[in-house]
Amino acid sequence: MLKNRYKQMYKQTQRGLSNMLFACQRASQRDCASQRDYFPAFQLHIRKCTTFVHVCTAVVTGILTCGLSACAPQIPAESNDILQRSKEVTQDSPLSKQALRQTAKPWRPDARYLPEAKEHQSQVVDIFQLAHSNDGALQAVSIDNSGKVLLWMLSLNKPYELYSLSTPGDSYALSADQRLLAVAQGTTVSLHSLPEHRPLEVFHRLPTRVNALAFHPFGGSVLIAGVDGKVYRWKYLEDDTVLNPSERNKPFERYLGHSTVVSSMAFHPHGRFFLSGDWKGRLRAWLLYDSDLFEGEYDENIFEGKFFSEGASYRVAPRSDTDRIDFIQFSHDGNFFVLGTGSGNIELWSLRGFKRQAVVQAYRGVIKALAYNSTTGQVITYGRNGFLKVWNIAEREDEVLGEKFYEFVLSKESRIPNLSMVRFVSKNVAVAGSEEGAMMLIQLDKLTDVAKKDVP
Repeated sequence: MLKNRYKQMYKQTQRGLSNMLFACQRASQRDCASQRDYFPAFQLHIRKCTTFVHVCTAVVTGILTCGLSACAPQIPAESNDILQRSKEVTQDSPLSKQALRQTAKPWRPDARYLPEAKEHQSQVVDIFQLAHSNDGALQAVSIDNSGKVLLWMLSLNKPYELYSLSTPGDSYALSADQRLLAVAQGTTVSLHSLPEHRPLEVFHRLPTRVNALAFHPFGGSVLIAGVDGKVYRWKYLEDDTVLNPSERNKPFERYLGHSTVVSSMAFHPHGRFFLSGDWKGRLRAWLLYDSDLFEGEYDENIFEGKFFSEGASYRVAPRSDTDRIDFIQFSHDGNFFVLGTGSGNIELWSLRGFKRQAVVQAYRGVIKALAYNSTTGQVITYGRNGFLKVWNIAEREDEVLGEKFYEFVLSKESRIPNLSMVRFVSKNVAVAGSEEGAMMLIQLDKLTDVAKKDVP
């Protein structure tokens, strides 16, 4: 009993300290938002807060560890070597939690230690941009529909073997630190370590097939879009902390509200809530069950007042369109997001007021790929007709009303047949994968300028 009390105290203390850091981060961001030296000031605040919380954590951990040690049975000396060997086996086992924890710095794979590979021989189904390598080279990870995972040195157009799935997935997601690959296969979701080239954990408790995946920006959980109209959240780091069998489903959250297939999802960069869209065009913002510790106190710098009302766990967007939402992508600061729909429209939304700011019909049909670069204010789309288009998000001002408004302006386009996926990798540079397995770099500034095209 006493041992369990110590464990509960330890978990509560850690949660309290994490909440303290969260509050400090939000307060620091609010205080620095109007300053010209926003980033240096913000980083200084965060370093101070983080240092303070880490010191407190170390002190409390030491105190509680002593308490746990006092409660723990004494282990005979002759059993120490056996215990040490069992610990080593646990740390190296596929279910080790250490490999699941997100790190502060992104993983940068070194191609020198990877075997060279042939290009994909089947359709490229997903591409993930990686942080630049240690020598500054552009890198990306691509996956084809056979489950082959390749690392690309994009400037050299050279692939390397990174991983191979025993069974290809239906959808994929990559963690923010670029170490974990989530794979949906039917009604299961598995996690794989790319640095260690091995599977880590499999989640079997889903009652439905999976349609999409999304990692929390700070790690620890993954969102799962179900074809049953529900969104699930698997908190994989908490699976082994459940002491009571009756609490087995606590690391498995359900978000109910959609009446049809959930087709797309995206976490807000701050990680407090997420968006989901469905086949009927409904768009919802969901507050995470464990995220409203401060009742929206630190949201004023993002939303207009409190984004979620008292007791509400979600908010429905004022959207009358009934076309399927296929893509949701946030800006890096989280103030805007872009939607891509099944009817070929792209939409720009702002969180302030949760309203649509601009819409344009990019194609008369399905959008096969969409990428949003908020740094440059550009959106890339690829349609079923084989045209790759580059859109600029222009900010205008109504001279009569004195209000700002936004619009999509088509700047460049080019016909590139049989593409299946497009991603930004840097300013004015995108990487694309084809249905035949080819990968290519696209210099956006070299595409045909729409203004210079001959008008019939």
